[in-house]
Amino acid sequence: RLLTVTGVQTCALPISNDVDLAQDFCGLSLPVPIIAAAMDAVVSPATAGIVRGLGGLAFINLEGLWFRYADPAPCFAAIAAAPKGDVQALFAELYAQPIDERLIPRRFVEMREAGAPVAVAATPQAVGRYGDAVVAAGAELLLVQSQVSSARHLATGYAPLELADFVQRTDRKST
Repeated sequence: RLLTVTGVQTCALPISNDVDLAQDFCGLSLPVPIIAAAMDAVVSPATAGIVRGLGGLAFINLEGLWFRYADPAPCFAAIAAAPKGDVQALFAELYAQPIDERLIPRRFVEMREAGAPVAVAATPQAVGRYGDAVVAAGAELLLVQSQVSSARHLATGYAPLELADFVQRTDRKST
């Protein structure tokens, strides 16, 4: 059985001058509502500026290589050159380097120099450990990224982030 589909003229399509995609995201105007993922393969301080220049927003990963190495370029080159079977071990080695808290204000300056607002994403554990440094360095946006979040998180082996306490503490510092 064959079905014949024909084009049906419907309502007129608007031209781009008649459509406004601009959005307001947490007080930031986004002429183009695109938010770049907080992944090392996507966002660097420079690409954050490029995305912003195009009208979007880019979050940088606080737990990525940009905050572990003063010059992460050799790390990215090693990843690109690694044989497929060696990539997982290389990732484990590179990400074993601890976050260097001194790089937080440095990367924020680089983002601002590139024309981007400082938008940072981190897991609750990283926010618990480095959140005060992120706030002190002047991040405009801090995204707490997690698969599952709850108002009260219980854990052994590490101090969980108490989001309400963190917000209250940082609000006092910013006023």
